[in-house]
Amino acid sequence: MPIVEQLEPCITCHAWNGDRSMIALSPNSNDIHIYSLQPGSAGALKLTRVWTLREHDALVTGLDWAASTNRLVSSSQDRNAYVWELHNNEWKPTLVILRLQRAATSVSWSPDETKFAVGSGEKLVAVCYFEEQNNFWVSKHLRKHGSTVTCVSWSPNSLLLATGSADYRGRIVSACVRGVDTPGKQTPFGADPAFGTVLAEYASSGWVHASAWHPNGTTVAFASHDSTVAVVSLLSPEVPLQTIRLAELPLKVSARRQPSRGERTLLGTNTENAHAALPVAVPCVPRLSPSCQTAHLLALGSATRPCSSGSSRVRALTLAASRSRRAPAPPHPRSWPRR
Repeated sequence: MPIVEQLEPCITCHAWNGDRSMIALSPNSNDIHIYSLQPGSAGALKLTRVWTLREHDALVTGLDWAASTNRLVSSSQDRNAYVWELHNNEWKPTLVILRLQRAATSVSWSPDETKFAVGSGEKLVAVCYFEEQNNFWVSKHLRKHGSTVTCVSWSPNSLLLATGSADYRGRIVSACVRGVDTPGKQTPFGADPAFGTVLAEYASSGWVHASAWHPNGTTVAFASHDSTVAVVSLLSPEVPLQTIRLAELPLKVSARRQPSRGERTLLGTNTENAHAALPVAVPCVPRLSPSCQTAHLLALGSATRPCSSGSSRVRALTLAASRSRRAPAPPHPRSWPRR
């Protein structure tokens, strides 16, 4: 049975630790609450608040928890980010030098956990890394966006960023930092692309709210405010591989899941706080049969990574998803089909 608990009146962002035994969340404030799964009555597991982190001066907008290093990173409308580390049962914050003049909107660790990216209202992404000689976290800026950066997600090799923006664009940008990343790593655009280079750009008819990478590192999904999810292949970026049109409100957050038996599923949550799992076709992988095209809301303790949600509950539901068809070619190169 799924665990359903009322944790807070409202949750603006959350992140799970590596083994999914703890969850950090912000209750629509400048605080961060960390809950731990602990035995309750009759041996049932119960989420219990064990820490409250207070360092930000404004609403916390993003959280991400590094699975291996156990570092928690937070971003806020106060234009700051902190890296939190647990020492002697106490969380110690380290201020990150973001150099932002507008609110931070989102944050994400790279898969190798040596860097993290912070989106902002300053039309840029701050790529942050630890500078050993100065013993603090510093940042480099990606300034290739026309409006607020709403989402950031890392490629599996930690070299590329998929960003979404309020300028109706999804972009693939190089975040390769010399001296931090191992030289010679390959990408669909060659080895070690120069930092800040826009390698691909896709137009939308709405704000791009979410982005997610396939584990193969060549397929990316963008969810936009027109209730569509465009799945693109970086091997042929001119035409979307698949466009999924939703009957519901647009997805706000998306994440890739690796189900069993070779299935390909994209997870997301929309503005009504309902989660959806969308069947996605990738190169050389057949589409799912109609019987497999269902949507599942994540349950607490699931082996898959939960998505962020504005809901105050973790629910378990099954929804029907419409069958997706390959989208026609767009009217001009590197654009998404419009309604």
